[in-house]
Amino acid sequence: MYTIGHIIYRKVSAPRSYNQKISDCLLQLYGRQEYLSKLQEFWAKKYSLHIYISLIICMISVRETVLTGVFLLLLGNGACHYYLYERIKEAVALHREEIIDGFFEFSALFTLMINAGLNYRNALEYSIGNHAFSPYLKRALQEIQAGVPEILVFSTIPSQCREVVITRYFNCIAQGQKYGNRDLRKDLKRITEENWQTKLKHHRKKGEILKTKLLVPLMIIFIGILSILLMPVMIQFQSMM
Repeated sequence: MYTIGHIIYRKVSAPRSYNQKISDCLLQLYGRQEYLSKLQEFWAKKYSLHIYISLIICMISVRETVLTGVFLLLLGNGACHYYLYERIKEAVALHREEIIDGFFEFSALFTLMINAGLNYRNALEYSIGNHAFSPYLKRALQEIQAGVPEILVFSTIPSQCREVVITRYFNCIAQGQKYGNRDLRKDLKRITEENWQTKLKHHRKKGEILKTKLLVPLMIIFIGILSILLMPVMIQFQSMM
């Protein structure tokens, strides 16, 4: 099936608007070096899954009317289309959260190194860490070691991540490098403290959302247990009638 989906992707052009959305998501997940191959893999799997679902529905709806079969085909493929897009959106949202968490860890350590008197290059080298934000930092360090100006390197990181908190932090660094801001250390420390407060609020909000999501399965379990307890009483009551 995957081979057939791969052939279809080569022969048939994908819908432009939908393909652009998927490309943007994969670009955020895998970067410019890998997203083209991942895009091709996504469409091959998508087409093969649509073929598989269509074959199963055709087998099931042999004894049904044509209208019912068409309806089931549209329903099954529409659900598949929606499911795949939601899955990739969830992956992007999770990846962005991991990047922000990694950035918070980096910013705290980087600010500490700057306040200790290290230059930007050494502070960056000691603050890379091992998290979702690390690849951006490793790439930045490689560019600095290759001779690219630090101000240019730090100014390009926000455009790669596209997060407000990251943009704000590195803009502060770029301004300090460009204009010689004497209060740079204080500004970085203040922004880092604000970022941690933002992180605490974000995690608190996620906890509240998780509690809300847990209510549904708890209610289902409660209804199931209540039904089991009441079933003998209802059967006994019906026998008395």
